[in-house]
Amino acid sequence: MRRLKRRPESALSEVSEDESVWLNKNLFADKAGSDIESEAVSRDLAEKLLSRLSPEDRLVLIMLDAEGMSIAEIAKLMKWSTPKVKVRAHRARASLRRVLKKFL
Repeated sequence: MRRLKRRPESALSEVSEDESVWLNKNLFADKAGSDIESEAVSRDLAEKLLSRLSPEDRLVLIMLDAEGMSIAEIAKLMKWSTPKVKVRAHRARASLRRVLKKFL
């Protein structure tokens, strides 16, 4: 029963052309105007937040978000089941949200 309710995994290749245009416009539009100092601050903040996670959770988030690996690739590499990878990523992101809420 639970398998039927699971959301299917989607890849970036399944993004429509309209969604791709929107992503490119909103994510990469301000790159020319960004300065080195703000990038350094962002990088430092990301490192500090990630350091609060367990090594395994940190690794999962880095592989998913920074390296762009799929859940299936991470599961195979770590010798975990795909649900375990999804749960680790979800819990790690929830933990980061809780930490960020304290500061915002």
